[in-house]
Amino acid sequence: MFRYRTTGFNGSSIAFSPYYDNQIAVSSSANYGLVGNGRLHVLTLAPGGMQVLKQFDTQDGLFDVAWSENHENQLAVASGDGTVQLFDTSVPSNFPIRKWREHTKEVFSVSWNLVAKDTFCSSSWDGSIKIWHPQQQGSVATLIGHRGCVYQAAYSPRQPNVIASVAADGQLCLWDPTQGQTPVLSHPVSSTETLALAFNKYAPHEIYTAGVDLLVNKWDTRMLQRPLRVLRGHKYAIKKLASSPFDPEMVSSASYDMTTRVWRGDTCVKVFDAHTEFVAGLDWSVFGVTPGFIATVGWDENVFVWKV
Repeated sequence: MFRYRTTGFNGSSIAFSPYYDNQIAVSSSANYGLVGNGRLHVLTLAPGGMQVLKQFDTQDGLFDVAWSENHENQLAVASGDGTVQLFDTSVPSNFPIRKWREHTKEVFSVSWNLVAKDTFCSSSWDGSIKIWHPQQQGSVATLIGHRGCVYQAAYSPRQPNVIASVAADGQLCLWDPTQGQTPVLSHPVSSTETLALAFNKYAPHEIYTAGVDLLVNKWDTRMLQRPLRVLRGHKYAIKKLASSPFDPEMVSSASYDMTTRVWRGDTCVKVFDAHTEFVAGLDWSVFGVTPGFIATVGWDENVFVWKV
């Protein structure tokens, strides 16, 4: 197990590089994101532990990070000041190479297009989802349909134009920007706020959702009358989900109960409980052999990389 401490900054999200098996990015905020600066940590895994490759300080807290899918040194971050920023680890400057200011409230998630690779999306407390191209000065599209904060929007790993999102309204929405700016599908998946989603990488119609109701639900978007599977075990709200890149039956969930759970089918096969505060970020490395490695980050200022 690897461990790193983001001293003075509380972690909010974590992402393995899709290019290098030893690089990880962590978004974080001072004072739990309530007030103060943010920091983007780019870390490397080495035999002696995790080391800092580069750090970028921002004027406001950071809530999410996503690696570019077409440039190995670039990362997009979601900021509490309503901006979306793009950083490049290969340039000497510690400032973003691009900053977009269109959202009117905090930006809560960013997700890179895994198929087309040339765009990424962001979601915000202002209730909107925006699509961006790194070379363009403004957003490519704005998607409207949720009521309240859109906690997460994510691109499909199989379909280049499909985005899924969950929000405070408990709705799961599917979007195809080529078909317009409103959802092509919207369905309630919880009576409470839904905080997280993850596509099944092996089944394009299957999506996991989770949130305040403590449940991890698995859905088939072709028949949303009832979930395919309901996973119970967390004691507080679930903040983040990540599906396995190796096994179509495995998913992991990070929770405010300070644990991360790994599920296979209907069974919880592992509970990781090294964090001493809320677990806010979670990612599953595409490198290695099954069942692989997971990285988590929490409000306890700790980053862990551990074997599933």
